[in-house]
Amino acid sequence: MAHYAEGSQLFRNLGILEQLRPKLVYGNSVRNVLGTVESGNADAGIVYKTDARITNRVRQVATAPSNLHSPIVYPIAVISSSRNQQAARTYAQFLSSSQAQAVFRRYGFGIAG
Repeated sequence: MAHYAEGSQLFRNLGILEQLRPKLVYGNSVRNVLGTVESGNADAGIVYKTDARITNRVRQVATAPSNLHSPIVYPIAVISSSRNQQAARTYAQFLSSSQAQAVFRRYGFGIAG
């Protein structure tokens, strides 16, 4: 079974990490794990639902309950040393807009409150 680092937390919280550890193959990214499963080099993988949706070469069989893992958050920040601070602020504001949030939802992402 291939997985990215977050899979260990899930397996630990399910109480099966030590049992699975000899069978685990770690990927260096979620897309790497997805590719490993797509190629048949792993029977299963732990990936984000949004990544699993981008391919028809894998089948989602289960979703981890949110109480078994830390929230998955993609933050955004404007770097104070940026030479393009205004453009970065404009982009960050756009990502908070209802138009951008509709796109996020369409692709399976939730919106942080």
